[in-house]
Amino acid sequence: MINLHADWVPADIVAKCKVTLEFCCAEKQPGNSSSSNPGGSSGPMPYMWCGQLRRTIDLLDDDDDKTHLATIAFFRCGVFVVSACAKVSQSLDNTVGPHTSGGGGSGAGGNVVEESWWAPHAKVVRVGEPEEQ
Repeated sequence: MINLHADWVPADIVAKCKVTLEFCCAEKQPGNSSSSNPGGSSGPMPYMWCGQLRRTIDLLDDDDDKTHLATIAFFRCGVFVVSACAKVSQSLDNTVGPHTSGGGGSGAGGNVVEESWWAPHAKVVRVGEPEEQ
């Protein structure tokens, strides 16, 4: 568990920032599994997320427990790496912040600085053929 309330960060900086938590998955050596399609990674997705992949949390809201859960389903054999990252962003436009309505953000013409922090640990998931009963 990560403490997102850092006392050493000034309150006026925290008020200007937003944090988005996001789950990620990647297949190691796609196309090398015994059940993959010939010719590479074309075909159906090897996995699917169920639930909310991204969640923006309000660092100023102490009532928010800041939990974030999702489920992943694998559809073919292989080795997958599952992790999470936190994207910390701040709008450089003083009139629009993460806790106000209006423009800003990439694609909306706003000037946003973003930094991504990957989780210190990733989980390796090995999906094999079902065992005979």
